[in-house]
Amino acid sequence: MSHNVLIKNVKITSLDAIKRAINELKAEGVNVAFAEQATFRTYAGQPNKCDFAIVLADQRHDIGLVKQPDGSYLPYYDPYGMKHDGSDVSCKLDSGLRDERVAIGKLLQRYSTCVAEDELALAGHAVVREQGKDGEIVLTAEYA
Repeated sequence: MSHNVLIKNVKITSLDAIKRAINELKAEGVNVAFAEQATFRTYAGQPNKCDFAIVLADQRHDIGLVKQPDGSYLPYYDPYGMKHDGSDVSCKLDSGLRDERVAIGKLLQRYSTCVAEDELALAGHAVVREQGKDGEIVLTAEYA
């Protein structure tokens, strides 16, 4: 039995931005990939239907992106059964994190940053991204 969680408060509206966010995390050493596949893995490897998947190769579970009537995608994942032994696990997206909800938050934070950069650039503004002292992402826009 799966215990899938639907994240309703974040809509993925740009597949390009989620792919960039994944590639940024991959460049930081996270074993994560975007896949155009119709299922994602949950409890005991059970396949669940999705439109795209965020594959977490070091985990037993993935994240599914399920298309909504408005054209956006909502992320689904199964937080149960993920490794909790303290090892460096890709789903944690950071070896210091101990809670998968924080990991999903980091992925969605990176996605939101990419979307904001795209929107500001479309409006003709120059954008500078910096890392804050507590790990937060700081965007500075120079208005055109």
